[in-house]
Amino acid sequence: MKRKYSRCECPDEEIYLSEGDGYYNLYLKSPYYEENCFLEEPPEASCAEYEAVKDKLPKPYWAGHEEEIKAHDFAWDLAFRHIGQPTKENGFVRSFIETSFNMSTFMGDSSAMMEFTKYAEEVFDFRGTLDNFYSKQHLDGFICREIRADNGKDRFHRFDPISVGPYWLGYTEWDLYCRNRDKKRLEKVFAPLMGLHLWIGRHRRNPDGSYWHTGLSSTMDNQPRVPDGYSLRLDKAGMSWLGTFFVHKEEYGIVSGCLLEDDRHDLKQSLAQSGGAAFGDISGLRIEVAGLKRRSVNACKSDESFFIGEAGHVADFGNKLRPEDGADAV
Repeated sequence: MKRKYSRCECPDEEIYLSEGDGYYNLYLKSPYYEENCFLEEPPEASCAEYEAVKDKLPKPYWAGHEEEIKAHDFAWDLAFRHIGQPTKENGFVRSFIETSFNMSTFMGDSSAMMEFTKYAEEVFDFRGTLDNFYSKQHLDGFICREIRADNGKDRFHRFDPISVGPYWLGYTEWDLYCRNRDKKRLEKVFAPLMGLHLWIGRHRRNPDGSYWHTGLSSTMDNQPRVPDGYSLRLDKAGMSWLGTFFVHKEEYGIVSGCLLEDDRHDLKQSLAQSGGAAFGDISGLRIEVAGLKRRSVNACKSDESFFIGEAGHVADFGNKLRPEDGADAV
């Protein structure tokens, strides 16, 4: 069911209360919430059988590697055996490929699976998997990284450090666009992606402009990357979480709709026409892309190894960049 909100009696600020949670769950309204058309879309179920469509799927030619080809075919078979459906209980809007873990659909896993399911777009539109996340966006722009497939509820409170991530949705949508040039979809996902980006910027950004994660929110929960005494899965551990702002550099490309390239001017214009008045708010993204590039190289590069690695918090780079500098200043 769609989440319901009521406005609080606050004289100097527009604050909303989520109803039916059993506790005070307060929100500031995202300027992009009303433009997220996925929130009001009726459910649309679809299905496909592997045996019926396998001849239209990619077929590798690899002499002497029959077992590997069998594994490839089996992976596609599994994908079509694990197509979940929207129900009245889960409130999803599209059929989706199941993560098949913990009775939930996962933001990171779903994004990753688009990297192979995109090759089946002629027989089944697996992008509905992402649509379900957009349809569950909260009033302030938050989208939970794990949503139950049986009842459609978030697995985590939005202020839990592991509640959102990895920040791949924008990168995934841009990758899909580069394959099929579907401008209509790009226009459609702009609002929920921008709303989520602003939420992440408000609640997951360090004072120096970088962004942070935890092991679980980044999906890197099996890597011993945090200092001793911290949880591999639950703690931010005071780190820069380098991979986070590398992904954000790509994320801004889809959110801004231009990637700073002249040959995409038509796309920028198209998004500007569909994005409403709030499209004007993205002017600062170019500066932030430049800042993320600068920090990833200057603050995290080892002079000894010449590799880029984790770093502690350093001085703010944002004040050192002027609006006129743009990405070319890096």
